[in-house]
Amino acid sequence: MAGRKSCEKTKKLSEENTMGIDFSKIGILVNSLLEKRNFDERVEKEREKMANLNIINIGKTGVGKSTIINAVFCKDLAKTGIGKPVTQHCHAYSIPDSPITIYDSKGIETGKDNTAILGEIYDKIKNQNSSPNTNGYIHICWYCVLDDGNRLDENEVEIIKKIKIIIPVIIVITQSVGGNKTNEFINEIKKDFNNNYIDIIPVMAVPKIEESDFGQMNIKTHGLDKLVERSYDLLPESVQKTFAAYQNTSVQLKSKYAVTATVFYSGAVAIAALQPAPIADAPIMIAIQIGMMANITACFGIRSSNFNFKTVLSGVGGPFAAAVVGRTFVSLLKLIPVLGTIAGGAINATTGAVITFAIGSLYIKVLSSLIKGNGKINEAEIIDALNKAAKNINMDEMKKEWEENKDNYSKSESQRILEEAKRDI
Repeated sequence: MAGRKSCEKTKKLSEENTMGIDFSKIGILVNSLLEKRNFDERVEKEREKMANLNIINIGKTGVGKSTIINAVFCKDLAKTGIGKPVTQHCHAYSIPDSPITIYDSKGIETGKDNTAILGEIYDKIKNQNSSPNTNGYIHICWYCVLDDGNRLDENEVEIIKKIKIIIPVIIVITQSVGGNKTNEFINEIKKDFNNNYIDIIPVMAVPKIEESDFGQMNIKTHGLDKLVERSYDLLPESVQKTFAAYQNTSVQLKSKYAVTATVFYSGAVAIAALQPAPIADAPIMIAIQIGMMANITACFGIRSSNFNFKTVLSGVGGPFAAAVVGRTFVSLLKLIPVLGTIAGGAINATTGAVITFAIGSLYIKVLSSLIKGNGKINEAEIIDALNKAAKNINMDEMKKEWEENKDNYSKSESQRILEEAKRDI
């Protein structure tokens, strides 16, 4: 019994000593690094690494092409104008604050012979994708068709077949109510292609009230997630990250690349900890972790103008660190990388990597939650959410997750990250 009381007393003293650490020193280190290399610039640099993505959006007037784009990218493109003409019947415009260009067909009318217009658009795709300038390649076609039961025109079918030879095509059935009528329409389209496989996705991009014999029907949004996921699968690997970052339908796609970044940066911490002092000290660890958070921010397609990153990072170095260390990592106090030489302890490679992985995982969780809620993102929200998440973190789970992922990190990429961190301090 006496032994048990002694252990409890020791544990209590340990916790009190941990909470008594001056975490403002961590904030000072964070701020000094941010002064040397602005965090906003880090995020922009990560964004600039993303490849240009070009999507062509074809369909007759009034089918809801712009509504689809607005819904996928959460932008009101009506305010951006019609873009610059690239042919007589095709205009190009950029998704604001992104490396994405949309090519929009113009002048395709119901009940008219659109053969010449469609041929012109096809020639644009063919010429652009045979150019030596790979930045101008069009990567995917969304061919929008209204869910009104009318069959595709013969010339539409032929153009889709020709485009499909060059780039992937998804037939997007817009304003789709669903049910038997939509299924019959899909089957008719399949017949047009002689039952050769063609991607067909019914979508209701915005909620709609439909009148019926039984009164009003409230039709919920549906199909956007399938459109985004299938588009991602069909896109070349070189532009998948760009699409994942800037689409706003699937948080899972954003998280996929953010988790990969977290693994790479955690690997850099592990490599740093194995090198002779003073490599594995607090400034190096903090530089790696700040770089990781910049990369994660870019993976979520968030602009630095949305909130004050410096305040957020200072918050991570202060109250966030206190919450994590004080309530969860008491036994690991002298091994925590953000403390490093401040705590007076050597850095264990595995422990340093696990805790860096935990910080990245928490940041991903917080950004995912904020984006899902479609709330205004600001530094106060992020710091508050990080602190709440930190209280519930399970270090054993984080260690297990790191162990499952550590073999996936690229040693060359992690070494590059470490070298960049050394230059930052």
